[in-house]
Amino acid sequence: MDKQTLFLSLYNMILADGVVKIQELEHLYKIGTEKLGISQQEIDKYILSTGSVVPHLNTLDEKITHLYLLAEMVWADNEVDDAERNLLRRYVINYDFEEDNADAIVDFILDRVHRNIPMQDVINEAKNMED
Repeated sequence: MDKQTLFLSLYNMILADGVVKIQELEHLYKIGTEKLGISQQEIDKYILSTGSVVPHLNTLDEKITHLYLLAEMVWADNEVDDAERNLLRRYVINYDFEEDNADAIVDFILDRVHRNIPMQDVINEAKNMED
């Protein structure tokens, strides 16, 4: 998984509602450094060179991981607005999930992140639902 592309897609989530809040940026840097292993200097560089990106992911694990991280960004300011929900929905569809299931998948991911369910548990739950 390309860390830069993944990180930039998280940054795009912050931009979705047109308002960048300090809590969102703090959470973005936390995810970047702690979960993706990117230095603060690299993060600064990525933000300056940002564009709209959708990482190419193949496995269900990668897709759920990315959706989970995006949902963390949505919840960084403790509220979910329509623009963020719609962007998350677009990612779900871009990852080849059935469009008819997109809203349910968005609800699932947002709910699990809001309830602080660990990412690996969410991945396992999604795998069980797929079977």
